[in-house]
Amino acid sequence: MFEGTYLYRRGEWWYLFASSGEYNHGTYAVVAGRARRLTDDFTDRSGRLMKEGFAETILRSRRGDRFYGPGHNGEIFASPSGRTYMVYHCHDRELAPYQPHGYNPRPFFLQEICWDADGWPYFETGKPK
Repeated sequence: MFEGTYLYRRGEWWYLFASSGEYNHGTYAVVAGRARRLTDDFTDRSGRLMKEGFAETILRSRRGDRFYGPGHNGEIFASPSGRTYMVYHCHDRELAPYQPHGYNPRPFFLQEICWDADGWPYFETGKPK
C-alpha cells in the first residue's frame, strides 16, 4: 500500500513518488515508479506494476538509525542549476522515542535526488541525512 504520493515530471517520464511500509517497524520508506504518460501504468525498474504493490525503494532507514521512517514526501523541485530536491519528514530518536498513540515529532528534511543513467531517482546515501 502506498500513501503520501507526489507526481513529478522529468524529461519524458512521469515519476510517482510514494511512502510505503510501517514507520514504527522500520519498513517505512520512500518508493518510486514511472510512466511515459499519466494515463499509463506506473512501474518499477523491472517493469512490475505499482498498482500491484511494486516500486523502487529509494530512501529508507535502517534499524538503529537516529532518523527513521522517512516519508510523506512533499514538494519536489529543481533548482535553477537543475539539481532536484525532495521535502519529507522522519522521526528522530534523539527528540523522542516512538510512542504508540503519543507525541512523535517528525522533523522536516530537504535532500537532493540524484538520477542514474537510466533516469531512475535515488538518494546518494539511500537514507535520511
